[in-house]
Amino acid sequence: MSRSARISILGLLSLIAALLVLPAQDHPKREPLTEGEIIRLLQGGVPSERVESLARDRGLVFGMTPAVERDLRDAGATEALLQTLHEIASKAAPAAPPKPQPTAPASALLVVQTKPGEAQVYMDDIFSGKTSSEGVLKIPNLAPGEHHLRVTLEGYNDFEQHLELAAGETSRYAVMLAAQPVVQPAPATPPGGEIVHFVLDRTLKTPSRATRGVAFSGDSGTLAALGEDGNVRLWRVATGELLKTIPLADQPKWVYCLAYSPDGRWLAVGEGFSKAKIYTGKVELLDAVAGQEVRALTVHHWGVNGVAFSRDGHWLVSGNHDKKVRLLEFPAGTEVRDFEGQSKPVYGVAISPDAQTIASGSWDATVALWDRASGKQLHLLTGHTGGVWSVDFSPEGQHLASASADGSVRIWNVATGECSHTLSGHAGAVMSVAFSPDGKVVASGGTDDTVRLWDAATGQSLETLGAHAGVWQVAFSPDGRYLAAAYADGTVNLWKKQD
Repeated sequence: MSRSARISILGLLSLIAALLVLPAQDHPKREPLTEGEIIRLLQGGVPSERVESLARDRGLVFGMTPAVERDLRDAGATEALLQTLHEIASKAAPAAPPKPQPTAPASALLVVQTKPGEAQVYMDDIFSGKTSSEGVLKIPNLAPGEHHLRVTLEGYNDFEQHLELAAGETSRYAVMLAAQPVVQPAPATPPGGEIVHFVLDRTLKTPSRATRGVAFSGDSGTLAALGEDGNVRLWRVATGELLKTIPLADQPKWVYCLAYSPDGRWLAVGEGFSKAKIYTGKVELLDAVAGQEVRALTVHHWGVNGVAFSRDGHWLVSGNHDKKVRLLEFPAGTEVRDFEGQSKPVYGVAISPDAQTIASGSWDATVALWDRASGKQLHLLTGHTGGVWSVDFSPEGQHLASASADGSVRIWNVATGECSHTLSGHAGAVMSVAFSPDGKVVASGGTDDTVRLWDAATGQSLETLGAHAGVWQVAFSPDGRYLAAAYADGTVNLWKKQD
């Protein structure tokens, strides 16, 4: 049993035990029951008869409105229990003036709807209940503010999301769970012999809860990593020495992506902010040499999910939660145009080696190819069945790789828009994909705690590099000697190519 499961079970048992202890004769009567306490008892499997007895003993602090009755019935209350609660509520009268209590913000109600139903729901790593067969679970009496939602179901990938709940309001959140693909074991040695082999050189540790991005400088001498704690750390690749830490001054609520300019001077970071349920985002420019934040290049109404520099360093492209792709001149930061044509937020972006074509991967499971100069959409690539997290052009620009939540990587012909290979093997969402500098190998990293290497020409699996946590991003050094991976536990692995 996992640690989080043990915590969830212990927490639920403690709640039930505390509510079911009847007051002793020589002790003052306990506080009346709230609607939330009754709902949690019913969801925890306590019989309605026992809840009825407890309600008669302690009384109720709420009235039986139609909305309350509906919530209790959804939680499993019998008609007999509802009738008893109506009787108790109609007779309830305070025996004495209530004790003054400090003013507290009104609680929030969260309605979670999952597809499929009967999924396990955790709020802040505490088990909150299962959704019904129709996929609905109501979680009352939540404190306003930020919460962490996690949904699990056997045979499906776990879903996690940070939520912002407002005091006194009902928030609704729909979750579409992605089925885990059936994993076919890859042959131990691919036809034609092993092409490449990487061995772990070192693991770089950070205090951050997760590392969201990694990128090499143009000379392959420095590795940058973006931490969820809002810091960018720079290491010397050859020795693993931490060179500097650059804090993000505005303390963004989310950091999503990182890109290194080809000349090694600049770093671009995609950020997201939330205040009073108003979401904003920006592309932040850092001076990698001086080790300091410089300025915001762009500011948007939603978070920035992906950033990429052109090979010549003259262009910077960003993928945004508002479904748009924005093209900036660099380093001026002037926005040239935006591209819009996909129906859901854009995550992965890339610019072709000749800087003529822009690729964007969207959560609507499509990949769009755009002409940089005219803004015209060249192709809309379809075939993935889950959102596209990452895209990367091959060094010669003729092919594009895409990584998807459906557990696959696809290789596309840029000129025709046709899929030449589908790379299957990950047991979960594939979060990142990258071509090696010579174009022979594709690396992918996923939530199944693996980094996989593939033959770019044939789609054949070459090697699986074991990992210790979910992979956010993979990156090759420009000289092809190193491969880096950023992990959900805050660490970075650095592998070295063997001759």
